Amino acid sequence: MKQTLFLILICLLTLSSAHAQTFDVSPKSVQVREGERFEVSYTLQGASMDDFQAPDLSDFFIVSGPNRQQSVQIINGKMTQSASIIYVLTPKKQGVFTIPSATVVSKQKSMRSSKVKVVVSKGSGNNNQQGQGQMQTAPPTVDATDLESLIFLRIITDTLNAYQGQQVNAYYRLYTAVDVTDYTIIGTPQLTGFWVQDLTPQRLEAGNIEMIDSVSYRTYNLKEYALFPQRSGTLTITPMEVEIVAQIPVGNRRSFFRSHRREKITVLSDTLDINIYSFPEEDKPASFAGGVGNYQMSAKLDRSAIREGETVQMNIIIGGEGNVKLLEAPQLTVKEGLETFEPEIQESTYNQNGKVKGRKTFTFDILANEQGRYDIGPIEFSFFDPETEKYKIIRSPKYKLVVMKGDGTTLPEETVEDTDLRPIKMETTLHQKGGKIFASVWFWILFLLPFLIFPFFLQWHRKREAMLSDTISLKRRLALQVASKRLTAAEQFMKQNNKKGFYNEVVKTIWDYLSDKLNLQTTDLSKDNIRALLKAKNVPDSMIDKLIETIRYCEMALFAPVADADNLQGTYNDTQILIADLEETI
Repeated sequence: MKQTLFLILICLLTLSSAHAQTFDVSPKSVQVREGERFEVSYTLQGASMDDFQAPDLSDFFIVSGPNRQQSVQIINGKMTQSASIIYVLTPKKQGVFTIPSATVVSKQKSMRSSKVKVVVSKGSGNNNQQGQGQMQTAPPTVDATDLESLIFLRIITDTLNAYQGQQVNAYYRLYTAVDVTDYTIIGTPQLTGFWVQDLTPQRLEAGNIEMIDSVSYRTYNLKEYALFPQRSGTLTITPMEVEIVAQIPVGNRRSFFRSHRREKITVLSDTLDINIYSFPEEDKPASFAGGVGNYQMSAKLDRSAIREGETVQMNIIIGGEGNVKLLEAPQLTVKEGLETFEPEIQESTYNQNGKVKGRKTFTFDILANEQGRYDIGPIEFSFFDPETEKYKIIRSPKYKLVVMKGDGTTLPEETVEDTDLRPIKMETTLHQKGGKIFASVWFWILFLLPFLIFPFFLQWHRKREAMLSDTISLKRRLALQVASKRLTAAEQFMKQNNKKGFYNEVVKTIWDYLSDKLNLQTTDLSKDNIRALLKAKNVPDSMIDKLIETIRYCEMALFAPVADADNLQGTYNDTQILIADLEETI
């Protein structure tokens, strides 16, 4: 009984303390010299931290942190709890700097701290040397000889065997057991024998945690390439060299407060050989010109009748999964009397879930030199599908073209020899002349038809006017339709309870939507510049804040536990409403 009363008391005290949540930073203003250290502490009072989003600290060296402290006290029946994140920083140079606000999420409530003003004056030589001496003499937790096992670079591919022209995805993946603050690629790979398309995202995404020999590594894909081998045999994916800036822990391994030393480390990836098969000779079509992937084809003749001396266009569109840039034009053969020219080519490619896709359009001009009736086609396009390891052939139907004389005279239905006698028609059909039109059944049907249709037309017209008059409701319905269509893939992942796939698709949907609405490539968009771009479109600040918060929440849900991450339906509904609001505003 006493234990039950005690638990009830604790719950009541916890609920009462939840109403007094505060989040702030200390100190709010700092004056230091170059080389001196100072401490910044972010404290949440009255609750525990569910999610802490650190501010941008790029103007400072992180000597220690983030270090977490948490305390719960009950004094005279009153419970207080607090959680703190502490950084020990050193300025990189003198000047006046501002540390932006940090953000914390507690019980689905988001709070922001104040900004910190840091004034850095010129330091004395003694201070600098003393600081460096202390960092150098501190006993390191990690020996320099151990760094190779704690941070390294590998080449990862989705296959080691492929056909010529088949896409091979290659990732230069960094494995690190220490904190990495920056990196620079100083030696790019020489990918001889491959046609290369860079798929590296503009924003470096945090990877998964992998266990190797009982050591936990955080992984980052520094570079991602789509490689299309151009010849058979053994092709080598060459190394990449990267300079890493790492925070190496120093001091007592068991100490709660541990400092770090910055160290530049150069890592070199391994090499990797890929076995490339040549195309099979069995069942190879005569029209095969090296296309590899999975494609569809459509063809269209823009006119079916022209005059002598005029041109008609044949548009052939090939699209699907594969490197459309390397596709050659299908062969277009025409009969004597017509003449074709080199096609005009348009192409577009995009990356979808790591696969290169695209569309290529070939526009042929066909000149009519002589009148007549012509058949064009069928047009044949063949490609090799590496998934089924078979050739596939697509054929268009035949297209008929009538070429008239230059004066526009149409061709006769049948050709008759030039003689004095013409064929005699042996059958003749006679019709009675006259008759009363009012006695015709068709007359009365056509006469009464407008009176029968008018009531239905009137009802449809009134309903349409009512819908158009409610413009706000109409715009909202259309906006929600756009949002639902955009989130179709995310909805499928939600039904499968695939959290990673769901949050990844929501983030991708938001970026793709912004790319379409702002007419920019997704690689040109970031959380830093969309605020300015959307403000230029008169989007309210509250809507922009909600958008950025949603992106950050979904990105963090991919790689770290966040509050309410299991509520996929709630995130889906919020994102749907957000896209609909943007659709109405932009």
